[in-house]
Amino acid sequence: MRKIIFIVLLLMLPMSVSAQNNTMSAGNILSVCTTASMHWIDFCNGFFQALHDHAVLQGIACTPSGISRDDLVELFQHEAARNIQSDPSIREQPALSIGTDILGKAFPCR
Repeated sequence: MRKIIFIVLLLMLPMSVSAQNNTMSAGNILSVCTTASMHWIDFCNGFFQALHDHAVLQGIACTPSGISRDDLVELFQHEAARNIQSDPSIREQPALSIGTDILGKAFPCR
C-alpha cells in the first residue's frame, strides 16, 4: 500500500524535466518540501543537507554550528517564496543556485 501511495504521489508531483534540463527547479523543491509524506520529507532533508554542504565547501555560506536541516528548509521556503512572488521566473531556476544564493545572503562568510 505504501508503494502505491508513493507512486501516486510521484506521478502527481509537478516536475518539469527535459532532456536538456533535468535540474530540480526552485518551484519543484518548494512543492516537494511542503508535501506531507515521510518520503518527501526525507528527500527534502537530503537535498538541503547537500545544498548546505555545497554552499559551505564553496565558501559561499558560513553557517553557525548547530544549524539543522529544518532550519535550512524553513529559510529556503520563506525566502524562495518571497523571491518567486517578486519575480515568478525564479520558480523555474535551479533550486541549487537559488538555495545557494539564499544561504550566502543569510550566512555570509566574513
